[in-house]
Amino acid sequence: MNREQKTQVINQLAEDLKSVPSVVVASFKGLTVEETEKLRSQLRKAGIHYEVVKNKLAIKAVESSDKAGIAAYLKGNSAIAFHKDDPVAPAKIISEFAKKSKAIKLAGGWMDGKV
Repeated sequence: MNREQKTQVINQLAEDLKSVPSVVVASFKGLTVEETEKLRSQLRKAGIHYEVVKNKLAIKAVESSDKAGIAAYLKGNSAIAFHKDDPVAPAKIISEFAKKSKAIKLAGGWMDGKV
């Protein structure tokens, strides 16, 4: 990924995060391809944006927003999930999925101005 592509990823994620009521950071170390596809399918059906981004790029994106506090949770294998309207949907689906698969965990999140 070249510098221009990295900048585009950072800017797009920062723009997406500006208007969301909550953000969830999940750690997914050890998640199988089949589990990942199943989780992504559930999230997509609920209208949730779920993205795996390099931590350095995600940190730059969140630090340019009011959600900078979640940067501390972007370590290891992490993904960001958010819904444009429903603040609890991402956390609810990921936590339910985590009951079946111990490979994914909610690392942290941001809601109503609080980490």
